[in-house]
Amino acid sequence: MGVESRKCSNSTESGAAKGKDWKYKLYFDPDANTSCRVKYDNITTNKLMSELKKLVGTNAKIINVRSYKSSLTTWQPRIFDCVLYHMFVEFQTDIGLWSIEKNSEGIKIQRSIL
Repeated sequence: MGVESRKCSNSTESGAAKGKDWKYKLYFDPDANTSCRVKYDNITTNKLMSELKKLVGTNAKIINVRSYKSSLTTWQPRIFDCVLYHMFVEFQTDIGLWSIEKNSEGIKIQRSIL
């Protein structure tokens, strides 16, 4: 009978918590609530700004802003929640919801039309 040994791969062991796997990419999904949609992977800042102006305009009103925070792993002791966590921000506007989050894949901006 052998003993099986597994090393779990998580963000703290892989170095992702310190930005080791950071890819310097920007992703934009202008219609996250539909399955057939145009996505912009690795979009440039200038292209993102022009797309935002075209899709949203400049008159959208922000109604509410919320931030969400969760532990990186289920086994993480609560004492580390203040330094090791995942977080994203949600903006509610008069035309839809926006979320912005950063992870090891890059920065993701998504919009869901109401």
